[in-house]
Amino acid sequence: MIQITIPEDYKIARPREVKSKKEFDRAGVYVFFDESNTPLYVGKTVSFKRRFVEHSRCSEFYFLASYVRLYEVDNDYERDIYETEMIRQFDPLYNKAKMYH
Repeated sequence: MIQITIPEDYKIARPREVKSKKEFDRAGVYVFFDESNTPLYVGKTVSFKRRFVEHSRCSEFYFLASYVRLYEVDNDYERDIYETEMIRQFDPLYNKAKMYH
């Protein structure tokens, strides 16, 4: 069996703060959480900042989110692996793709 360890380093921010901070314009994997620490959604992107703007316009979970974890991952292949593993581990409420039960 393959063992995947999720990175320990991540940034935490309120979703509305991400739009205004240049440090979040990086590639990686992100996890939205509500105020009771329930995972809402896991995604990957080449730009956290751009993707958050998209979520703010069209994702129902965005306004339920209290905070988001941002894991910087430059390699596209690694982002895909981490996203899949985080969806498996966190079992977020709003992910539909890559859900295995």
